[in-house]
Amino acid sequence: MIDWDAALLAPVAETFGVDNAFVIGANGVRVPCRPIPHTPDRELTIGSARVIAGGKTYEIRVAEVPVIAEGDQLEVSGVAYRVTKASRPDDDPLMWVVAVK
Repeated sequence: MIDWDAALLAPVAETFGVDNAFVIGANGVRVPCRPIPHTPDRELTIGSARVIAGGKTYEIRVAEVPVIAEGDQLEVSGVAYRVTKASRPDDDPLMWVVAVK
């Protein structure tokens, strides 16, 4: 059987991922990972006005961090972020999509 995580996702994380990153859970254990940063724009319509709001998300391989919960901490290159939402999309269950503040 083909290990798709090793064959496809690992090279992407190695190329686009960020070095020196950790997920710190409620137990205080630092789990190393290579998150892939995204800054998606969100478009909000208020009446006839459109507002574009920025957000910050990271994709993290489930193979690196099996469990991520809201309130955990993601530390990227010395900057600490609080996880506000963590989900695994149906179209890509091998990746966490983590929204941070």
